[in-house]
Amino acid sequence: MAPGRGVSYTPVGPLVVVHVIAAATLVASAAVVGAWGLARSRRLVDPARVREGKVFAHVLQLSHTLVLATGMIGLFLLAEGRRADDPLHARVYGPFMVVAIIAAYGYRTSSSVTNVRIFGVASLVILALGARAFATGA
Repeated sequence: MAPGRGVSYTPVGPLVVVHVIAAATLVASAAVVGAWGLARSRRLVDPARVREGKVFAHVLQLSHTLVLATGMIGLFLLAEGRRADDPLHARVYGPFMVVAIIAAYGYRTSSSVTNVRIFGVASLVILALGARAFATGA
Protein backbone atom coordinates (compact mmCIF):
# COMPACT_ATOMS: atom_id res chain seq x y z
CA MET A 1 0.00 0.00 0.00
CA ALA A 2 1.15 3.50 -0.72
CA PRO A 3 1.92 5.86 2.15
CA GLY A 4 -1.15 7.68 3.36
CA ARG A 5 -3.58 4.83 2.67
CA GLY A 6 -4.04 3.24 6.06
CA VAL A 7 -0.37 2.49 6.65
CA SER A 8 1.82 4.67 8.80
CA TYR A 9 5.07 5.47 7.06
CA THR A 10 8.11 6.74 8.90
CA PRO A 11 10.98 7.81 6.69
CA VAL A 12 14.24 6.06 7.44
CA GLY A 13 17.10 8.45 8.02
CA PRO A 14 20.69 7.89 6.97
CA LEU A 15 21.76 7.18 10.55
CA VAL A 16 19.29 4.29 10.73
CA VAL A 17 20.75 2.88 7.53
CA VAL A 18 24.29 3.16 8.92
CA HIS A 19 23.13 1.47 12.15
CA VAL A 20 21.59 -1.43 10.22
CA ILE A 21 24.67 -1.87 8.02
CA ALA A 22 26.99 -1.76 11.05
CA ALA A 23 24.77 -4.27 12.86
CA ALA A 24 24.71 -6.63 9.88
CA THR A 25 28.49 -6.44 9.64
CA LEU A 26 28.70 -7.02 13.39
CA VAL A 27 26.56 -10.16 13.20
CA ALA A 28 28.60 -11.51 10.29
CA SER A 29 31.93 -10.81 12.01
CA ALA A 30 30.69 -12.37 15.26
CA ALA A 31 29.74 -15.52 13.35
CA VAL A 32 33.18 -15.69 11.74
CA VAL A 33 35.04 -15.04 15.00
CA GLY A 34 32.88 -17.48 16.95
CA ALA A 35 33.32 -20.34 14.51
CA TRP A 36 37.00 -19.56 13.94
CA GLY A 37 37.71 -19.26 17.66
CA LEU A 38 36.06 -22.55 18.53
CA ALA A 39 37.79 -24.31 15.63
CA ARG A 40 41.17 -22.96 16.77
CA SER A 41 40.56 -23.86 20.39
CA ARG A 42 39.58 -27.42 19.50
CA ARG A 43 42.92 -27.71 17.72
CA LEU A 44 41.23 -28.16 14.35
CA VAL A 45 43.56 -25.33 13.49
CA ASP A 46 46.78 -25.07 15.49
CA PRO A 47 46.38 -22.15 17.94
CA ALA A 48 50.13 -21.60 18.06
CA ARG A 49 50.36 -20.51 14.42
CA VAL A 50 51.58 -16.96 14.75
CA ARG A 51 50.40 -15.53 11.42
CA GLU A 52 46.90 -16.91 11.78
CA GLY A 53 46.81 -15.81 15.41
CA LYS A 54 47.51 -12.22 14.39
CA VAL A 55 44.79 -12.28 11.75
CA PHE A 56 42.37 -13.79 14.27
CA ALA A 57 43.25 -11.08 16.78
CA HIS A 58 42.57 -8.36 14.20
CA VAL A 59 39.22 -9.85 13.22
CA LEU A 60 38.33 -10.18 16.90
CA GLN A 61 39.22 -6.52 17.47
CA LEU A 62 37.15 -5.53 14.44
CA SER A 63 34.19 -7.42 15.88
CA HIS A 64 34.54 -5.66 19.24
CA THR A 65 34.90 -2.29 17.54
CA LEU A 66 31.72 -2.95 15.56
CA VAL A 67 29.84 -3.75 18.77
CA LEU A 68 30.88 -0.43 20.29
CA ALA A 69 30.30 1.57 17.09
CA THR A 70 26.86 0.06 16.54
CA GLY A 71 25.99 0.78 20.15
CA MET A 72 27.12 4.40 19.85
CA ILE A 73 25.06 4.86 16.70
CA GLY A 74 22.11 3.34 18.55
CA LEU A 75 22.58 5.83 21.37
CA PHE A 76 22.61 8.67 18.84
CA LEU A 77 19.34 7.31 17.43
CA LEU A 78 17.83 7.22 20.92
CA ALA A 79 18.96 10.81 21.53
CA GLU A 80 17.33 11.73 18.22
CA GLY A 81 14.04 10.28 19.47
CA ARG A 82 14.01 7.16 17.27
CA ARG A 83 13.14 4.00 19.14
CA ALA A 84 12.84 0.38 18.10
CA ASP A 85 9.41 -1.23 18.31
CA ASP A 86 10.55 -3.51 21.14
CA PRO A 87 12.16 -1.81 24.17
CA LEU A 88 14.36 -4.88 24.68
CA HIS A 89 16.30 -3.87 21.56
CA ALA A 90 18.06 -1.00 23.32
CA ARG A 91 17.73 -2.10 26.93
CA VAL A 92 18.93 -5.70 26.70
CA TYR A 93 20.51 -6.83 23.44
CA GLY A 94 22.89 -3.93 22.87
CA PRO A 95 24.15 -3.58 26.44
CA PHE A 96 24.60 -7.33 26.88
CA MET A 97 26.85 -7.41 23.82
CA VAL A 98 29.17 -5.02 25.65
CA VAL A 99 28.84 -7.13 28.82
CA ALA A 100 29.86 -10.23 26.81
CA ILE A 101 33.02 -8.46 25.64
CA ILE A 102 33.89 -7.25 29.13
CA ALA A 103 33.25 -10.72 30.58
CA ALA A 104 35.48 -12.34 27.95
CA TYR A 105 38.34 -10.02 28.83
CA GLY A 106 37.71 -10.70 32.53
CA TYR A 107 37.95 -14.47 32.08
CA ARG A 108 41.25 -14.41 30.17
CA THR A 109 43.96 -16.78 31.38
CA SER A 110 47.58 -17.42 30.51
CA SER A 111 46.52 -20.24 28.15
CA SER A 112 46.08 -19.05 24.57
CA VAL A 113 43.82 -22.03 23.76
CA THR A 114 41.47 -21.14 26.63
CA ASN A 115 41.47 -17.46 25.65
CA VAL A 116 40.58 -18.26 22.05
CA ARG A 117 37.76 -20.50 23.29
CA ILE A 118 36.46 -17.80 25.64
CA PHE A 119 36.42 -15.18 22.90
CA GLY A 120 34.84 -17.68 20.50
CA VAL A 121 31.99 -18.35 22.91
CA ALA A 122 31.60 -14.63 23.66
CA SER A 123 31.37 -13.98 19.91
CA LEU A 124 28.65 -16.60 19.58
CA VAL A 125 26.75 -14.89 22.42
CA ILE A 126 27.13 -11.59 20.54
CA LEU A 127 25.90 -13.34 17.38
CA ALA A 128 22.78 -14.59 19.18
CA LEU A 129 22.09 -11.18 20.72
CA GLY A 130 22.63 -9.47 17.37
CA ALA A 131 20.28 -11.85 15.58
CA ARG A 132 17.64 -11.27 18.23
CA ALA A 133 18.18 -7.49 18.05
CA PHE A 134 17.55 -7.66 14.30
CA ALA A 135 14.27 -9.44 14.97
CA THR A 136 13.10 -6.73 17.37
CA GLY A 137 14.59 -3.61 15.78
CA ALA A 138 12.05 -2.93 13.04
